[in-house]
Formats: sequence, structure tokens, C-alpha cells
Amino acid sequence: MRIIFLLFLLMSFNSAVAQDTLKWLSVGFNTQAYKGDLGDKYSKWTGGLYTSLQFKTQKKWNGSVNLIIGNVTGQDLNPVFNVSPESGRQPNTYFSNSFVAAYYQVHWNVYLRSRLRVFLGQGIGLMRYNAEDEQGVSLANQTNTRAANESAGNIALLLPTSIGTAYRFKNNFGVSYKFTLLNTATDYLDNISQLGGVTGGDNVLAHQVSLLVPIYF
Repeated sequence: MRIIFLLFLLMSFNSAVAQDTLKWLSVGFNTQAYKGDLGDKYSKWTGGLYTSLQFKTQKKWNGSVNLIIGNVTGQDLNPVFNVSPESGRQPNTYFSNSFVAAYYQVHWNVYLRSRLRVFLGQGIGLMRYNAEDEQGVSLANQTNTRAANESAGNIALLLPTSIGTAYRFKNNFGVSYKFTLLNTATDYLDNISQLGGVTGGDNVLAHQVSLLVPIYF
């Protein structure tokens, strides 16, 4: 009887605080694709992990701290490079890039009901990445794959833009889907910049599906 009473109190407390103090720990997976000199379309999708901590989810505006661990890859067997044969430069035609991206994002909940919300998001953060060749060797130190005196970094600024939706069940758990363009401020995800034939920087498009776990504190 005491156990039933304690469970009743816990459920009542859970319902009472839900609207004011609900935060969500989002845990799920990512699929992402790259666009750049070795792939002009978001076509090669790879998997990854996604997590975030979302604050004040029942307000018109709310924030979230996000983390993505993933990989992007690209290959072009007939690329167009801005390089002459006598230069001795040999740009890579394949790359695989493992990355970690962390960012803070503000959400505008354009449609907000007790259980469903649809939102737009804009954020800022950083990405750490490492482009490798077919043998798994880092391309950053292979200077002949880039233009003379051109160095490739491994950290980039992000300005991620998102659109998504989240649904909360009666027990305050939920599910979410988010579509995010990471908007990377780098042209070196594929290790190719000046020698490439595509204008503009590299970018990553991500689909994020996650379980929302309620947190009260």
C-alpha cells in the first residue's frame, strides 16, 4: 500500500512540474552527407551519434546544447582540378573525415502546443575534424595534395541552421526529428580548396532522430 501511495505521489509531482521545469536530454543517431569538391550533392550518407540538452522546451523560445559525432566521405574519380601537370601537385580524389561538432542553438517554436512543437533553430559552435585518404592516413600532412603554401586546419566555426519537430508523451518522454545544415566555415573537409573546381566552402547536411528523456532540476 505504501509503495502504491509513493508511486501516486511521484506521478503527481511529475505532472505538476512538467510545464515549468521540464528539460530534455536528447539521445539518438545522426545521418549526414557532405557537399564539396569531391561531391557536388548530398549523396553519400553515413551514420553517427547525436545528443543534446534542451532547456525551457515549453516556451516560445528555448535553447539547447548539442553534440554530434560522425563521419563524412566523398570521392570523384574524374575531378576537375585547377592544377598543371608540371606543378607536381596531386590532389586527393577520395577522403573520409571523422568529426566532432559541438554547438549552442536557439529554437523558435513556431507551432507550440502542450505535446507538439515545430521549431526553427540557429546556432553557433565548433567542429573538429580529420580528413584521411584510402589508407586511413591523415591528409593534413600530405602537402603535395594542396596548393603550395596552403595548409589545412582541423577546427572550423559552425553556424548550424535547423528545422524540426518534437512530440511529448503523457509520461513526458518524447521523440524528435531535426533537419540541420551545419554551415561549416571551412573548405578543408575534403582537404581540397584552392585546387578545387567548386566555389564556396564545404558543408554537411544532417538528419537527427532522437529519444527525449525528461530531466527535472
